[in-house]
Amino acid sequence: MGSRSAAEATDIGAVRELCDMAGGIGKKIFTRDLSKLFVDHPAEKHVMVDDEQVATLQWIARGPAVVICPSNGPVLSSLVQAGMAMQAGCPIIIKPSPWSPHSFNVVADALTAADLPSGLVQIVQGSAHVGRTLVESPLTKTVCFTGAVAAGLKVAETCARSLKPYVLELGGSNPFVVMADADLDAAASALLEGLITVNGTYCCGPGRVFVHAEVHNPFLDIVGNKMKDI
Repeated sequence: MGSRSAAEATDIGAVRELCDMAGGIGKKIFTRDLSKLFVDHPAEKHVMVDDEQVATLQWIARGPAVVICPSNGPVLSSLVQAGMAMQAGCPIIIKPSPWSPHSFNVVADALTAADLPSGLVQIVQGSAHVGRTLVESPLTKTVCFTGAVAAGLKVAETCARSLKPYVLELGGSNPFVVMADADLDAAASALLEGLITVNGTYCCGPGRVFVHAEVHNPFLDIVGNKMKDI
């Protein structure tokens, strides 16, 4: 299978508590909570007005959902999206990032251990071309994408042409604000933690730093000293 990237190792280490490398915990997670959702007939709800049935609502799964994963956190965020799609009764196609292709293998192992229906979850490897093909396919009924803004815009544009529902979790430029009365040592530690998490690619990490003029110089000194210990 080859070696894993640093991002994969970090992310898989975090998700291991969920999947336990496809041990018995996989079966506990998925079959305990989700097995009742995989039924032959959709759930029905009768709409009553003055004791008279006026309509029947049926819960029918939308269809195949494509989940495109990021490279920096290739399991955790996408696992939430995949889980929600399965809870809605949708089969899912996972496309990991080519920079962390092995990431979802641990999830696939857990799903196998859970003995879920064959074909419910499929993993497709490939570049951006593969992702684009999956998004454009008329067989895809919904898309979940986590990644860069530029790629997210292309996903949105493609889905909009056929009114295909989509969910985007995109990067940003998060401000880090240090006020005059801040604990400078704690602020410096928090800033550095955010900057180096996932090798600096953490989507919730600071992208801009605003420091009050009164504490600007001492704050930079503290940050500089702490950086020497990294």
